[in-house]
Amino acid sequence: MDAMDFSAPTLVADGSTPTGAAIRAALKAIQEQKDELKAAGISYKRPILMLMSDGVPSDAWEDAAEACRAAEAANKVTVFFHRSRQWCGLGRTGSFLEQGSKTDFEHSI
Repeated sequence: MDAMDFSAPTLVADGSTPTGAAIRAALKAIQEQKDELKAAGISYKRPILMLMSDGVPSDAWEDAAEACRAAEAANKVTVFFHRSRQWCGLGRTGSFLEQGSKTDFEHSI
């Protein structure tokens, strides 16, 4: 899709944050688009994957974080992560961001 044709969807929070699944789907779509462009002889710049979240991942995300790191290390994609402080449970004991870098998605990518 051309950026000029983009129309932002209305986003609604529903309590589920399948971060791992979303990242895996995005990385797959990026690779498919790159393959199509390459097959057509069209050059492209390194894609950007921008993840925006208002909560804690509700699925297995660790392998997706590793896939992001590997894709960035191979110069296949640039990954940006943004989380909303308003919704991330900052300051609550046991919250996602207080669990340490081993389980903290934000620090994993």
